[in-house]
Amino acid sequence: MSSHQHTHPPGRDSASGPHSTGNVPVVEQQESTSASGSPNQNVLSGIYHRNKAFLEGLAFLAGILVFLIAVNEVVDKVIDRKLSDPSILHKIAAESRPMLVFKGNESIVADEGAAQFIKIIEVTRRTALGETNLPSHIHIELTKFFPQPPILTLITPAFCVVTTERGKGLSWEFGLEYSSMVGTADIGNQMLFRFEILP
Repeated sequence: MSSHQHTHPPGRDSASGPHSTGNVPVVEQQESTSASGSPNQNVLSGIYHRNKAFLEGLAFLAGILVFLIAVNEVVDKVIDRKLSDPSILHKIAAESRPMLVFKGNESIVADEGAAQFIKIIEVTRRTALGETNLPSHIHIELTKFFPQPPILTLITPAFCVVTTERGKGLSWEFGLEYSSMVGTADIGNQMLFRFEILP
């Protein structure tokens, strides 16, 4: 009785056997690597997720800073425009240091906010020979109390010493002593005085 043995070509079983290695696992490894990404991408992704809250907060603060800078520029432009307005400058001067100018005949010729605080201006003139019509005393009554003495200055060219004294109530008394004067006989009425109120 003859026996028949079947032979297989070498390498066939190794390619399909249960313990074969082949190229299939290599392909699976490549696909797994491509799906998970490169090592550098994984590192960057990890860094981003760990610092996500910090980066978002930093972006928020940067946005606030840009907004504040823009608002500051707008405010600066508005202030510059206001300060270049003569009416605004006049109002600031009147509120910070009210002033007015009046003549020797008691008429007010310019007001920078002080007229609202003045009730009475009375000018007394000299009667001595050669000094007729020159103001020698000025009485100014205010409508509001000011702790600091006001300032009275003679604008008309002359050398004059002005003394200041608090009077009755809300009034102030100013004495005038001249050492030189140039002008006509009517200069007393035309003399100009600046009256300033200190806040």
